[in-house]
Amino acid sequence: STQSTWGLLKGLLVSLVLLYIILVIQFGSFVQPLVMMLSVPLQLVGVFGALLLFNHTLSTVSILGIVILSGVSLSAAILLLELILAKRKEGVPRAIAIREAGPVRLKAIVMTTFTTLIVIVRLAFFPEPGPCTLR
Repeated sequence: STQSTWGLLKGLLVSLVLLYIILVIQFGSFVQPLVMMLSVPLQLVGVFGALLLFNHTLSTVSILGIVILSGVSLSAAILLLELILAKRKEGVPRAIAIREAGPVRLKAIVMTTFTTLIVIVRLAFFPEPGPCTLR
């Protein structure tokens, strides 16, 4: 139903706010978690573009996919930023720290993303239509 779809959207918003608060506590800064959270609106552009491209509607399944995608992208951002900040504390210049962090964290990011994709592949490629579809 539409009520459960809106409930999922509210849940996504609440989870993002709580995640931001946790990241502020973890990193001790308001700016760095905000930079990580900026990936969420960018991924929504891709999600809605893909929904339009494949002529799908926003449904409960696609909202669950958005929640999962948000988690994957934010975990990748956390992995990268954590190493960049560690290198900056060692006195490495910002550009070099960013360049060095990418290849080092690539394996962890790919493994995390690949594991998540394996778990949700059925949900992503074989969605079952249900009554909870917004048009």
